[in-house]
Parts: sequence; structure tokens; C-alpha cells
Amino acid sequence: MFFPLRTTDPESTTLHGSLTLDDVQNRLEKEHNLLRTAVTVTWKGEGVAERMKELGSRTAVVKVDEGGREEMLLDVVVVRLDEAGQGSFS
Repeated sequence: MFFPLRTTDPESTTLHGSLTLDDVQNRLEKEHNLLRTAVTVTWKGEGVAERMKELGSRTAVVKVDEGGREEMLLDVVVVRLDEAGQGSFS
């Protein structure tokens, strides 16, 4: 899942703001109809910061709380939004 976001400077990898698990859950709800009441989203790995503050990728764990309690891994990738503000991935 790609998130095109602005950086503090065109040469920097530091985000203007951050990407949170709430952002990931909102996207899952909007694009895949996975209601936040039906899934739990966490970052994979110990000691992983709650927010992504740099360009890059991280793995999220999506657990379906209802039914079979399925679990899937989701690659979350933060890419630089182009200067025209038209960077669009999904």
C-alpha cells in the first residue's frame, strides 16, 4: 500500500508530518471496506516506532477480529509526493 507524502525538503527523506497506523486503518476502511471495528492493525517487529517519519517501507500486521481471526501482512510504503502534488499510488 503506497502513501505519497510531502517531505520537509526536496532532498530530504524526512516527512512533513508522519504516517500512523490510523492512516493505514483509514485507507483499509475506505478502499477495502475493512471496518476499524473488525480489524486490528499493528506494526510488525519489536521496538518499532508508532509513526513513520521518513520515506521508506514497513510491514503492518492486519488481524481480522471476527470470524476466523485471519491475519495478513501488508507492505506499507511511503514515497515522496511530487512537487506538483500529483503523486498518486494505491
